Amino acid sequence: MIQLDLGSAETFQRLVLDSTNSPNDYPRGYAVYVSDNGTDWSSLSPVATGAGTGPVTTITLSAAVTKRYVRIVQTGSDPVRWWSIHELNLFV
Repeated sequence: MIQLDLGSAETFQRLVLDSTNSPNDYPRGYAVYVSDNGTDWSSLSPVATGAGTGPVTTITLSAAVTKRYVRIVQTGSDPVRWWSIHELNLFV
């Protein structure tokens, strides 16, 4: 799990996870949650789910959200690979 505190509420609709320096370490499955306070997470329903297919995983939400906290949970696995994120960006 990766959890971010953006410092203040920010508006975003797209996340880009980059593991190019470890090209086989992309998320085999993920769920994205958001929160205003770091305690209540999207009413326990993710705002996005899916699976990566390569070293750069782009996650597009169905609508823009304005939140302070972002949590990305690995839901899939590969028995011989790690999950790495070398760079993470949020975009409107």
